[in-house]
Amino acid sequence: MTSLAAPAAVPLPSAPSTNKPAPSMKRVAGASLAGTTLEFYDHFIYGSAAALVFPNMAVCREISGLTDPDRPAHDVVTHPAVVARFQAVFDDLARQATGSSTFVARALLLDVPPSLDAREITDKGSLNQKVVLQNRAALVDDLYATPPPAHVIVCNPTKGAATRTR
Repeated sequence: MTSLAAPAAVPLPSAPSTNKPAPSMKRVAGASLAGTTLEFYDHFIYGSAAALVFPNMAVCREISGLTDPDRPAHDVVTHPAVVARFQAVFDDLARQATGSSTFVARALLLDVPPSLDAREITDKGSLNQKVVLQNRAALVDDLYATPPPAHVIVCNPTKGAATRTR
């Protein structure tokens, strides 16, 4: 007669040791300082944010009075009334900002919409910022050029502000 014996216990692999020492306060402070310094350097170099703007062409056509759908988009977004409207909006936003890093300092109105074929739009319909920036690198360079080209809107937080009297 054969007896059924219980199988021998198989040892389980041990979990990796978690006996790592906690990072020292000096190391944490150093890493924090390095990150803050890099952020400051980035802000110092670029000064503030800039934006590539994909405007609503139907609204821009109404603002410009160029309602003919065959009129090139470039003519619409460079129309003085459209540029003035965007200038006013960005200037107003800059006046309401709490610091130089919280407003768009420069903007560029794009006359070519984002391209699905160029993968500037994701499958879900949102912008793929990395691809837009890669595909439009020359325009990004224009945003940060000194002096800025004429087609770049430079925001002026004091423009149109009420004069204060003391």
